[in-house]
Amino acid sequence: MQYRVTAYVNVDPDNFFGYKPQHPIAEVDSFEIKAISPQGAAEGMFTVGNRMGCDIHGKCWPADVRSLSVGDVLKIVTPPCDEHPRGATGIYACASVGWEEIPEPPNPIVELVGTAATSRVAP
Repeated sequence: MQYRVTAYVNVDPDNFFGYKPQHPIAEVDSFEIKAISPQGAAEGMFTVGNRMGCDIHGKCWPADVRSLSVGDVLKIVTPPCDEHPRGATGIYACASVGWEEIPEPPNPIVELVGTAATSRVAP
């Protein structure tokens, strides 16, 4: 099955200590990942987010953004299928081991530019 995965990096100074709902997150990009489950899509995205591969269309993690790590968040959209006729969306936080499903994050979503997660400079 093909999943659409949107990756967000946690840009809080304490981001590597794990996800907290109050931490600001910044959207990196969306990727298409082939997997047999949302958890498998998260693992596939971890591979892309750590520059060990690309998505099914050859899109790779941006060179000017730090690697996907503990505290970062993925939004995984399951396409319509027999089990989910209208599709489904799950939110996962990268834990010290594996992925933890979380509720829709109340975090502020901020611009990636100008954060410590990228070398992109604000205009």
